[in-house]
Amino acid sequence: MGRAGPRLLLTIVAATALASSADGAVRLADIPFGVGMNGLFNEARNDGRQGEPGTWELLGGRLGAKAVELTFRIQPPRVGLAVQAGPAVLFGGLSLSGDAGGDVATGQWVDSFVAETLAPCLGDPCRFDAGIALPVHDVAAAIRRLEKHGTLTSMSAELTLVRSFGGGTWLQVLPFSFGGNGALEADAGRLGSIGSTTGTMFPYGLFPSGQATLLQAEPDLLPAGFDYGADVERRRRDIGDGSLPLATAAGQLRVRINPACEGSWVLTMHDEAGDRIFDTPLNGARAIDERIPIPTGVPWWLTLQDGGGIDFDQGRSGSGVRVGPIGTTEQAIAVDAAFNCVALRGELRVTDGSLEATDAPAPASPVSGPSGGASVGDATSPAVILVVASAALVLLLALRALARNARSR
Repeated sequence: MGRAGPRLLLTIVAATALASSADGAVRLADIPFGVGMNGLFNEARNDGRQGEPGTWELLGGRLGAKAVELTFRIQPPRVGLAVQAGPAVLFGGLSLSGDAGGDVATGQWVDSFVAETLAPCLGDPCRFDAGIALPVHDVAAAIRRLEKHGTLTSMSAELTLVRSFGGGTWLQVLPFSFGGNGALEADAGRLGSIGSTTGTMFPYGLFPSGQATLLQAEPDLLPAGFDYGADVERRRRDIGDGSLPLATAAGQLRVRINPACEGSWVLTMHDEAGDRIFDTPLNGARAIDERIPIPTGVPWWLTLQDGGGIDFDQGRSGSGVRVGPIGTTEQAIAVDAAFNCVALRGELRVTDGSLEATDAPAPASPVSGPSGGASVGDATSPAVILVVASAALVLLLALRALARNARSR
């Protein structure tokens, strides 16, 4: 699964037509009900590595006078970085699915977007017990809008969990995915008698909160668009947050790409779990030169991939090349890389950033990394060489630190 799709999600689900009452009106209590059938929103640049997914469980619910009231137990996917969790926000809304005839599906958002602030989820694994009330004042009007194009078949609660970490410096966006009966049908009973159901959350990685993108406007749900990152930050400050930022080292990232990549290629710097610190669509760019803070204590990798995600080597049909690992201590480092976007090869050099000239030469013509795969292989492969080189750098920096401490005594 890797890189996320559209920001607002409404992939329409086809189902059997819903019977109406004698006067032709649909009774709300009779509408088949599900969770996560169409999706609420995702981070447009979300990415991650295949791994154990998070899970959610609808424990129960009821149709109240003003809202559909639901209770969930949520176990988010494990986090790769050793960073303290802060508050989270559960966003929700309602969607309608319909049958437009001839195996053509249609759908409609309900004006029902809400959010609930959640206390930090601690422990391993951690769990949230959360309630959310989704307004129903617009349901009747939304049904009328849908029935201009088809017949109502079901309603679904759509949810996205956004977690904050490290004093608000990191975010993780986790859309609820349908699990249920495997047939993509409403499986939580009917709106008047809501039952239980379960589903999953893809293990998307963490990313710097400043990289959160704006949600595009959706007339019936978010007519003005939505800055979910700013909303999470406001709620985090309101509830209070004692989590601390990660320790980082100064990094200088210099990348040369020759020949350039045509199409939707993306360059990402990430850890093994899929947490990312740098991510940019290339759009034909041939050079990158940026200063970035690099969290210490875990190795990092540079992945050039076709736009489908950094998990190109985990079973999905895609292309890419990866170089690394990049070891880190508290010392500044300079990361120089070169990629060939046609042969899918890359080369990496990591040096002590405190000793680097501002115009350090780029690596030689890229020759490492097998075509279409990650930099892994036998004892003569670039990955093995890079592992040794990176380990040697870490050891060198550590010895220098010890020597300075000895002189200071």
